[in-house]
Amino acid sequence: LFRSGRAASLRHNRLVQSRLIIDAKGLGLHVLKHRGALKGIVSNGKKYFPEVNFSVTIVRAPSMFARLFSFVKPNLTPVMQRKICILGDDFAEGLLEHAGVPLAMLPAFLGGSTPAPGMCECMPV
Repeated sequence: LFRSGRAASLRHNRLVQSRLIIDAKGLGLHVLKHRGALKGIVSNGKKYFPEVNFSVTIVRAPSMFARLFSFVKPNLTPVMQRKICILGDDFAEGLLEHAGVPLAMLPAFLGGSTPAPGMCECMPV
């Protein structure tokens, strides 16, 4: 994702930013075993690709996810803190407000109407 954004920026001769939307439905405490890898991804993104990501909106997040994020948030820069938004099941309004993405632009499984071929294939973690 990061390299793709940078490559697109070079190709178009202007900054191309992504709006990352993560479906966190079913996310549980089992992800804590991957916290080292997640920390590395965040660290590399923050260090090498800060300009590429416009926003990260996490939708259908379990309530415990927001509580866990409160421990991570102090380790992020103020700019990164503003880029990240965690929303629950009723996320349409928050998604539009935070990322500027209307619900219709999402795939059907998230309540949108964009055909699956227009989206990257998602795999369960």
